[in-house]
Amino acid sequence: MQGTNSTERKINIPAELSENTANLVVKFAEAMAEKLHKSEKKYGYSDEWMANSWGLDCKNQFMRHIQKGDPVDVANYCAFMFYHGWSTMLPPMPEGE
Repeated sequence: MQGTNSTERKINIPAELSENTANLVVKFAEAMAEKLHKSEKKYGYSDEWMANSWGLDCKNQFMRHIQKGDPVDVANYCAFMFYHGWSTMLPPMPEGE
């Protein structure tokens, strides 16, 4: 990870995974961590993503970030949903809306 406060962490990558794909995984994880760190500093976020109560808001933010077009932001919301075991699907709209 870039920066002076970097902490090296281990990512378990299958030995059979191609070197280029393994490097992609590491670089993308670093980009995700950097983006989350910037959000924590800018907005004062911490680990609120661990709360079970924000599922619908998380999915709405996920959809909003898809429209914004930044794959790293999208992946971070995917990671939050992965943690909770939530699907990326929004609940169906009630009829008549």
